[in-house]
Amino acid sequence: MIILSGSDAYVNEVAKVLNLTNEDIRWLTTALPAHMAGLITKALVITGPIRRQAVIELEPSVKGSVL
Repeated sequence: MIILSGSDAYVNEVAKVLNLTNEDIRWLTTALPAHMAGLITKALVITGPIRRQAVIELEPSVKGSVL
């Protein structure tokens, strides 16, 4: 599962469902919006019990939907 960064409201809702840590929440809420960061955004990658903080590049075709 990949959780993209976003607004405080979005991240807080996701955090409730996935039991994210304060560190995870801080990571996801401190990213610049993708359109301001050249389509690069912070994300949390969850594979089973392992959670990794990542910086990922979005496909250019997504650009219109993140503006």
